[in-house]
Amino acid sequence: MKIEKNLLPALLALMLILPAFVYGQRVITAENKLGSKKTILLANDQVEFNIFFDNDTFISDQISSKREWTESNYASPISLETDGNFSFNIMYTEWRAPGKDNNADNEIKLNKKDFQFIKYDIADG
Repeated sequence: MKIEKNLLPALLALMLILPAFVYGQRVITAENKLGSKKTILLANDQVEFNIFFDNDTFISDQISSKREWTESNYASPISLETDGNFSFNIMYTEWRAPGKDNNADNEIKLNKKDFQFIKYDIADG
């Protein structure tokens, strides 16, 4: 069985995190490349989200508040960076095999190292 690998989970997480911030605002997108390293930026007036890749492999992500926005709300800018790791534990659920993890002898776990960035599209909504 061949599994097509892409970075859909990270981009889906981005779509789940930022909708409240980007609705009705000017959104900035950019891609920066330096050798094998790539950064994708998505930002608006309140937050900035960066996704970092090396050799088309997801390295980390960072979300930061914009200084002007946080200070106008009497707060200090904040930034959160993660290693962007995630894990999928795949199991067959049609029946329960006694004493078997994931109902089989061949456990399947996928994490960020099992996926490769292929492409992204930005569309006006």
